[in-house]
Amino acid sequence: MNGFSCTSQARQRVHQQGCSPTVASKVKLAPVGGGEYHGRMTKRWVGRQLGAWVAALLLGCGGASQGCSGCGEACPEGMVHVPGGSFLMGEGDPMQAFGAPPAHQETVGPYCIDRTEVTAGAYHACTDPACGAVEIGTCADGVEHPQYPRNCVTWQQADAYCRWRGGRLPTETEWEFAARGADGRLYPWGHDEPDDTRARWGGAHGLRRLYTAPVGSFPAGASPFGVLDMSGNVSEWVSDATREGRLVRGSAYDATRARYLAVTERHQFSTDVSPVVGFRCVADP
Repeated sequence: MNGFSCTSQARQRVHQQGCSPTVASKVKLAPVGGGEYHGRMTKRWVGRQLGAWVAALLLGCGGASQGCSGCGEACPEGMVHVPGGSFLMGEGDPMQAFGAPPAHQETVGPYCIDRTEVTAGAYHACTDPACGAVEIGTCADGVEHPQYPRNCVTWQQADAYCRWRGGRLPTETEWEFAARGADGRLYPWGHDEPDDTRARWGGAHGLRRLYTAPVGSFPAGASPFGVLDMSGNVSEWVSDATREGRLVRGSAYDATRARYLAVTERHQFSTDVSPVVGFRCVADP
């Protein structure tokens, strides 16, 4: 998570909230890589990073859209508090859209989001009949693979599970903000190219993975808010839909190109089950 130093007034307010502000990080250029597109995105990212850092100094941790460690209202166990804020959503280069909408400004309020994808073990505990039976086959088993992401569920099953927990599926705006924060990063961890320490995916050699990994296996791939597995492992259902079908966000374990792990990755999907699609829930604080 990006840390911001606070003004004295903000420190007092943050102290009352039980937050331990972190030391401001120096902004550094990520390796460009990927040609002209990465160069443009990196410059844009640095500009927004500087703007967010200055805003944090002026407003203090409690007012920064990125938040700081420990700020915000308490969330249920296993969830992360996202303070809300404004950010540039979508793809900055229409030639590299990959299904993402054009870049545009969005604002979200505060919410809580699962730190990891819903596990097969957690889903197995659902007592709502609407959760229903899940095909096993190539999919995670709730007894034998409890720590693997719950894949092979329909949108309706994912929605039912989140409601059973007292939450809901995230909107795609909430999902993307939790994945990238307000600084315009290309991946949840920043602008560095993906590697096998940050996500479950095909890897640098483009090898297609055949299965998922236990949730939370890649802490180096955390988003600015500490949310894990927002790239790779499984794509995730969100609440939004189009005429063609429901939307899923993010990439999965079978991604063979680094570009597919970008936070703007977006697909239209039918309501059929798939081993590459799972989900996570959000809750209103």
